[in-house]
Amino acid sequence: MVGVGHVDGAGDTASAVDSLVDLGEFSFKEVLGSDSAHKSAFVLLQSKSGERAILLADKNSFPVDKDSWREILTGSALKIIMKNDVYSSYTLYMPQNFSGVKSTLIYPCNDKHIAKYREQKRFVINETAEDYRTITLPYIEQNQMCLGWVYNILEHKAEADRIIYEDPDPHNGFIMAPDLKWSGEQIECLYVQALVRRKGIKSIRDLTANDLPLLEGIRDKGLNAIREKYGIDKHQICAYFHYQPSFYHLHVHFIHVSYDAPASGVAKFVWFGVVVWYIRMLLFCPECGSSLQIEEGQNCLQFSCHNCPYVQPITKLIKSRVYPKLKDLDEVLGGPGAWENAQITDGTLFPVFRSFSVLS
Repeated sequence: MVGVGHVDGAGDTASAVDSLVDLGEFSFKEVLGSDSAHKSAFVLLQSKSGERAILLADKNSFPVDKDSWREILTGSALKIIMKNDVYSSYTLYMPQNFSGVKSTLIYPCNDKHIAKYREQKRFVINETAEDYRTITLPYIEQNQMCLGWVYNILEHKAEADRIIYEDPDPHNGFIMAPDLKWSGEQIECLYVQALVRRKGIKSIRDLTANDLPLLEGIRDKGLNAIREKYGIDKHQICAYFHYQPSFYHLHVHFIHVSYDAPASGVAKFVWFGVVVWYIRMLLFCPECGSSLQIEEGQNCLQFSCHNCPYVQPITKLIKSRVYPKLKDLDEVLGGPGAWENAQITDGTLFPVFRSFSVLS
């Protein structure tokens, strides 16, 4: 039996699970790709009715408990491949309950699904804000895959039994559930995702200072939920985003520090804490990516960009989040004690920060 993946637009996958347990109903078309490091394969299939499907197969991690290994040792067979002095090489045939392969079936699949899993050359590029607006965003709007399966989870139409934490707030709330890549057994392979409730946030590109309560809630409540559910301390959890993401509805990945998750390499991996830090600092322009300067505006200070029209008044909310990050920069603030003086009024702050800017 295989686990059925996210069927775009389908509200109830129960009937699909019942009807798709027999892989004999499918014929092999091609191997789209494989990952030798994670012992994974992505296989294109075709049903008797002509509809296409993708089978994602991942070998399970080995158990680590004594009882499981006692059963493996008494119920396995070894077939010798070669022997040289004290070294022998074998093929190990394990008991059936330990030889399963974690699988996900995407059915029916479309050309976008196939392109996602087909092996292809990869490149690293530097994307500016202008590149995103003029190239990436139009492409996303025209070609992104349906998000029906995401909304099904958020509306409890699918996978409701897999939810481990839920914040119902419509603006800053989110849902947490194990990723389908994780069997839920080996804690050191923990892989959980948080899906934001609010629609319209495609990726980290759409985040602003107004989204800090959302991000901080995901971090604090999410890590606490993982600790309560699985007993894992926050210092053993990595939280990150993908960019570009595999689907354009903001989500956060939480993995155990010991787990080498697929697509967690440096080319796509963006630390959650780094994203929050940059937003808090507000010292880069969200429109063009240039450095911001602090200048005197109407009745208050403001962040302004000299390369585009972007202006952001420094409100009390922004002060409370930005200025603490600068507290230790005495050489910028004017020497020891300048920080305390700088917090008194905007009039006091302006001379101190007049020339302060940070390159993006």
